[in-house]
Amino acid sequence: MLPLQGLYKMKKEIIVNATPLETRVAILEDKTLTEIFIERDSNRGTAGNIYKGRVTKVLPGMQSAFVDIGLERDAFLYVSDHFSSAEEYERLWGIEDGANGNDNGGRAARRGHIEDILKEGQEVLVQVSKESIAAKGARVTSYVSLPGRFLVLMPSIEYTGVSRKIDNERERRRLKQIVSEVRRDNYGWIVRTEGLKKGREEFEVDMNYLRNLWEDLRRRAERAPAPALIHRELDVVCKVLRDLFNAEFDRVTIDSESVYRQTLDFMKAVQPALSRRVHHYKKETPIFEEYGLEVELEKALKSRVWLKSGGSIVINQTEALVAIDVNTGKYVGKRRLEDTVLK
Repeated sequence: MLPLQGLYKMKKEIIVNATPLETRVAILEDKTLTEIFIERDSNRGTAGNIYKGRVTKVLPGMQSAFVDIGLERDAFLYVSDHFSSAEEYERLWGIEDGANGNDNGGRAARRGHIEDILKEGQEVLVQVSKESIAAKGARVTSYVSLPGRFLVLMPSIEYTGVSRKIDNERERRRLKQIVSEVRRDNYGWIVRTEGLKKGREEFEVDMNYLRNLWEDLRRRAERAPAPALIHRELDVVCKVLRDLFNAEFDRVTIDSESVYRQTLDFMKAVQPALSRRVHHYKKETPIFEEYGLEVELEKALKSRVWLKSGGSIVINQTEALVAIDVNTGKYVGKRRLEDTVLK
C-alpha cells in the first residue's frame, strides 16, 4: 500500500488578469502564489522582435553598421552578429540554456569585414538581441532564431543540435535521432532543455508550428517595405504558457475574452493536448480578488518583508544595485548578537 504522501498531487494553476494597459499572470501551487509576471503595454520591449530594416551607415572602423528598423534610434549590427557556422548557433543557445562563455571576439576574427558584407541602402532581415539603452539603439543580429516549446528553429543553416544542459550522451543521441527523422526541410533545429525525455509526437507538433510561423514571416518580409515590424515576440501570457505550462498544471483561467481566444488558438497550435485546460473566467468579481491574489501581491511587493522570527528585511532597488537591510525587529535573541542577526 502506498504511503499517503505518495498519493498527494499538488494542484497547480495559472491565473491571468488582462486589461488594455496591463497583463498579470500568476502561478499558484495549492492556491498559494509562487510567481507573478507583469507586462505593461506601454513598456513592452523589442527583444526577440524581427524587423525588415535598411542599412543607413556602414562603419569599417568599428566593424559594425546602423540599421533603420523603424524605431526612434537606428539599431546596431556588429560584424560578430553575422554567425558564420552552426557551432556558433549552438554556442548562442547553449548560453541561453545555462552554459557559460562568450566568443564574440573569436567570431569576429574568423569573419569577413563589415564593408564586404553590407552596403548602405541594403535591406536586411534582423532580430533584436538586446534592448536599446538610453541613447543607444537596439542591438540586432541578421540571423533569426525562433524558440518553441521544445525546439529552436534556425532557418539560415542546416543543423541538428541539443542544448548543453542535457548532458546525458544517450539521451542526446536519442533526441538528435528523433529530430533528424521528423524534419522535412533544410532548416537548423536545436532541442531545448524542455525537450528532455520527450517523444516524436511532441517534436512534430513543435516543428510544424515553428515551420509554419517562419514561412508566414518570410512571406510578410518579402512584401513589406523597409523598415517594418515583421514579427513581434510573444506576449507575457503566451510566453509563460510556452515555457512553463505542462501536464502538471490543472488549468489556466483568463478573465479577458479576447486574450482567452488568442491564448486558446496559440495552445491549439503548440500544445493541442492541453488546450482543453484553458478556461474563460466570467464572474463579476475581479479574478485576482476571487483567488485572493490582490492581498498576496500587496504583501509581496512591499519593500518591508516580515519574517516568522519577528525580524524583517527591507528591500530597496536603486539604479546600480538592490540593497537588502536586515532588521532584528521584535526578535531580540538570547546570547550573541551574531546569532540573533543570523536567525
